[in-house]
Amino acid sequence: MNEFALLITSIECGLIFSLPILGMFLSSRVLKVDDMTLEGSFGLGGALTALLLSQGLSPLLAMPLAMLAAGAAGFITALMHTTLQLNVLMSGIIVTTGLFSINLILAGANISLASHQTIFKLCSFMTDYKLLFLALFAFACVILVRWLLTTQVGFLLQATGHNPRVVQAFAKSPTSFLTLGLVLANMLAGLAGSLLVQYVGFFSIWSSVGTIIITLAGLMLAEMLSTRVNAALIAGAIMYQLVIALTFELQLNPNWNKLITALFIIALLAGKKIVTEKD
Repeated sequence: MNEFALLITSIECGLIFSLPILGMFLSSRVLKVDDMTLEGSFGLGGALTALLLSQGLSPLLAMPLAMLAAGAAGFITALMHTTLQLNVLMSGIIVTTGLFSINLILAGANISLASHQTIFKLCSFMTDYKLLFLALFAFACVILVRWLLTTQVGFLLQATGHNPRVVQAFAKSPTSFLTLGLVLANMLAGLAGSLLVQYVGFFSIWSSVGTIIITLAGLMLAEMLSTRVNAALIAGAIMYQLVIALTFELQLNPNWNKLITALFIIALLAGKKIVTEKD
């Protein structure tokens, strides 16, 4: 792969991964909870989409179904948190662990979609202008979430994270808005998983492993540009993918990718701490 093709591929992957980053923003920055379910939901979206497409279902139906399934995973996490009093982090780890088996049952270790219909084969625009399509898709999601946060529901979602008593003062249930926020965040992750399997043309059970780290790194990069819901979330996702692309360009052994990612996050955290202390 030449440098230009690698650059385009990195940007396209960044656009796809901007969706779970948007989901992490909702859970971590708006609701103030760390939801590990995003990794499992990402895999679930991919596994269910691969299964449905291999059975001949249209991607226009498979993608919404993948989002709903991922949203259900977020709902279960919220349910475990609110009924069993487990913290969201632990609930998410448990749900993600269970989802690995469900994904394996649904789609097996891998499924090729080379001979099946995908969203990118629906028309010539999708095939010839994949980058433009993904960019429009990602920006549309950012705009929708940005708009949501300006509505009354969005205000109550933010209040749930900052001060649940404000939500109660409006005779609303913080539990309901926490659940809604986690469902929406996981739907975004499921949508990204669905898009990714169609983009690469196959599903692998291992493709979702490390998604939470990718989204975390992308979110931290985005917050170096802005802490609001805007194009910075997309930029952060693309910047992370470009870092990974650089390791390929330098011909580093792919086995080092996870370690490089971990060191990269440590560097980001250290840099953020230094900047905060200076301020």
